[in-house]
Formats: sequence, C-alpha cells, structure tokens
Amino acid sequence: MERWIICLLCWGVFLFGYSDRDMDGVDDRYDHCPDTALSDLVDLNGCTIKHLRDMGYFDMRIGTYLMKDRDFGLIQNSLQIGYSTSKFTVRLRGSYFDGDRGAGLNDTYLSGEYLLYRDSNFCLYIGGGLVLPTYQKREENRLDLEGSFLLQYTYEDWRIFGSEYYTIVGDQADESQNYEDMLFSMLGVGYYWHENHYSSLSYQRGSSLYKNETEMRYLSWFEYYKIDQSWFVHLRYTYGLNTLAMDQKIGGDIGYRW
Repeated sequence: MERWIICLLCWGVFLFGYSDRDMDGVDDRYDHCPDTALSDLVDLNGCTIKHLRDMGYFDMRIGTYLMKDRDFGLIQNSLQIGYSTSKFTVRLRGSYFDGDRGAGLNDTYLSGEYLLYRDSNFCLYIGGGLVLPTYQKREENRLDLEGSFLLQYTYEDWRIFGSEYYTIVGDQADESQNYEDMLFSMLGVGYYWHENHYSSLSYQRGSSLYKNETEMRYLSWFEYYKIDQSWFVHLRYTYGLNTLAMDQKIGGDIGYRW
C-alpha cells in the first residue's frame, strides 16, 4: 500500500512539473520552437521536421452579423465546423436569427469543394452541397441541392477570382407562391498585404427564390487576419445595390484551426 502511495505522489509531482503548451510532445523547458502547429512532425528540440498538412486539419468559426433593411433589422449568429486538406474541404454551417419579425434557425448548409486543377498561378475548384430545411417559417420548406465552381488567378500579391453557385430548390409550391432554382455569381479582386493579412472587394449578383422577381446585387468588402498558427479573424461588410437586396450586412467570424 505504501508503495502505491509513493508512486502516486511521484506521478503527481511529474505531472505538475510538466508543461507542453503546443502539444508536440516536448517539454516547454526544452522546446526551442514553442509554437509549432499540432499537425507538424517535430525533432527532439520541438522544431518542425515535416509539415503534415496533407493529413488535414479542422477549424471552427463563430460569427455574428447585423443585417439591416429599410423596414426591419436582425442579428444572425452562426457556427461552422470544417475539415480541409490540400485537395478538398468539407464544412457544416448553421445559424440563428433574431429580429423585428421573429427568431429561429436558418437553413443548415453541408457543403464541400474539391481542387480539380492547379498550376503556378491558376486554380479551379468544383463543389456541391445540401441545404437542410431547418428554417421553419415556411411550411413548404424542403431539401435543396447546390453545385458550384470557383476560379482564381494569382499574380504576385494579387488574386482575381470568380465563382457561380446553382441551387436546385426543393421547396414545394402552393397556390399563393411559386419557387424557382437560384443562380448566384461573384467576381472580385484581392490583395495579400502580407502573409497574415488579406483583403478583397467583390461584386455579387443572385436570382430570387420567388418567380418573377428581379435579381439581387451586392458589393462586398472582406478582411482576413491570421492572429497566430491557430487563431484567425474574418470581417465583412456587404452593401445592397438594388431594392430587392438587403441594404447592409456587417459582422465577422473568429476561428480556431487545429
């Protein structure tokens, strides 16, 4: 019995004295590279031998956006969980709104992209997804299907990009309302101020869910800032360019990657 007590005390002393903040298996007292990524293979000094990014990483984002139109406003809070490798990305995103006209869940998105082609400057992604009918304000709400592609061209610190998303709407029409498939397009330009800071400006246009309504048009400013190896921030401001589009949307996400 005494031997067990002695062993437990020794083990407690060991745990109390051991610290490994970046979780690479090397005690902080001997770690010459204290901020290595969780996915890196390290040597006895705690420094990276090989990046294992192709094994993939997870990220989680929590966001809040204020949306304002002529006769109403709302706050939207969102949660997104994703997994990425050098070839593909998959994500699950849900959001909750609270505004002048009520509160509740929006539709939930399960989507992904695959890198179809890449050279030194040019990339082509294709994607798809499911729009799960968690928004309960319309009884006729049903599952929607999405398809997309994204093109981007990079020259030095500049990036030109364009994308299109097509949604096959599954909502069931009734006598008072008819629905149609939607097409969303985006064209923009971005600039890398340095490795940790990126900005972009884009023009966006999208058709309405309802038949015989004009398209929506927006101008959007986006900021990305990498705080460290794990934490990052997104900021976005969107301005509506026509009467059907929502007037303004402003907010951001804070994310963690591991």
